[in-house]
Amino acid sequence: MDYSQTRRQHYTSQFIIVLLVASFILGVLLLAPMDALGQLLSSIVILIAISLCSKEARHTQKYQHLFRILALVLAIALSVRYLLWRGIYTLTYSDFLSMIAVWLLFGAEIYAGITSVLGAIVNAFPLSRPLLSLEGVDKSTLPSVDVMIPSYNEDEGILEVTIRAAKMLDYPKEKLRIHLLDDGGTDQKINAENPVSAATAKQRRQDLQALCKRLDITYHTRAKNEFAKAGNVNSAIQNTTGDLIVILDADHVPTSDFLDRTVPWMLKNEKVFLVQTPHFMANPDPVERNYFSAFTRMPSENDMFYGTIQKGLDYWGSSFFCGSAALMRRKHLDLVGGISGDSIT
Repeated sequence: MDYSQTRRQHYTSQFIIVLLVASFILGVLLLAPMDALGQLLSSIVILIAISLCSKEARHTQKYQHLFRILALVLAIALSVRYLLWRGIYTLTYSDFLSMIAVWLLFGAEIYAGITSVLGAIVNAFPLSRPLLSLEGVDKSTLPSVDVMIPSYNEDEGILEVTIRAAKMLDYPKEKLRIHLLDDGGTDQKINAENPVSAATAKQRRQDLQALCKRLDITYHTRAKNEFAKAGNVNSAIQNTTGDLIVILDADHVPTSDFLDRTVPWMLKNEKVFLVQTPHFMANPDPVERNYFSAFTRMPSENDMFYGTIQKGLDYWGSSFFCGSAALMRRKHLDLVGGISGDSIT
């Protein structure tokens, strides 16, 4: 049985119990009188309950999921109660323009409320999959892997760090091929009308070709800069043959056990197309850097996405490719014509 299906069955009984208790609490909260004082008091009670549930979820392993679900249901109750209170008691206006403004604001709040509810549903059961390893697997049976590093205008030094890390991946060397995909030295750029731009692109191509030769990897470029990064990758896919494909951004440095931890999922189930790994940033973003050194004091938005949201999506079978640090099966990419180029990201 699939691991995610087993976890779903485990959660079902807990979910039913919490749902019954939460439904009673939710009914009482929603049916209570909704004057301003009642709204304030009920909101305070719910926030205190959510805080207590969150605290217990962090410190009680046995009932962690029960408290987690209860906290989410209470959060939904708080949103629903607020929207009902807003809709019943506060939507007043004196003329046509004020009516439009009032309903536009209320519509935005409804949209935010729906997003909050959907987020709670998605993140209700984050799926933490077990660690797998290639230890004990016959190395001759392993699939071949193409590691692709797309680049546009990154410095040669940044690229060399990523390439050297890719060469240190713990995987049979005869089954591992590394490719640099240079979108800054395409034929289109080399033949640009601006002579300075053309000379820069030509020099870049020569420098990166020399880098690839020195590090013993394959250099790729293409005729035109079409469909941005996706087009760059799709062009390389057509000129490579590996069973599996890894995409690494120019500044994403993989750990040596990257393939050791991801390839087993491809061996375990032939229907698996994607194994997305989390991204860990070595430098703060502008908000983290400027907001009282938040980078060293609190989890980042990046941690929330990869540590909770992606795991929640995984439970529903809908986690997705984030553009880098992922392992994909070539034959599934071939079925859909490669990576979609509709978005520049």
